[in-house]
Amino acid sequence: ENHFQSESPISLEDIYNEVFSLRDEQKQKLTEDLKQKFEAAESTFSDAPEEEREFLRLFSFISELAFDVYLKKMVIEGLIDQLREEALPKDKKKR
Repeated sequence: ENHFQSESPISLEDIYNEVFSLRDEQKQKLTEDLKQKFEAAESTFSDAPEEEREFLRLFSFISELAFDVYLKKMVIEGLIDQLREEALPKDKKKR
């Protein structure tokens, strides 16, 4: 609301460019994180029967990725709740 009106000193394009300027750096970090998670998953279930090992390792990798997504979702929800709370008028916060 504050940044999407014509009198705002920061344009929507400026906001977009600033936010997405981090994209390349984040992609590189994400790629490294994925490699580490994959390597960790590949070292699991070494005692499992050979015919089940690949499936279990893939399951381990998927579980690791899902947990990562879950944690990020929780952080995002917390941040949104905080923003919503800060945006409420003072009289509505007291109720």
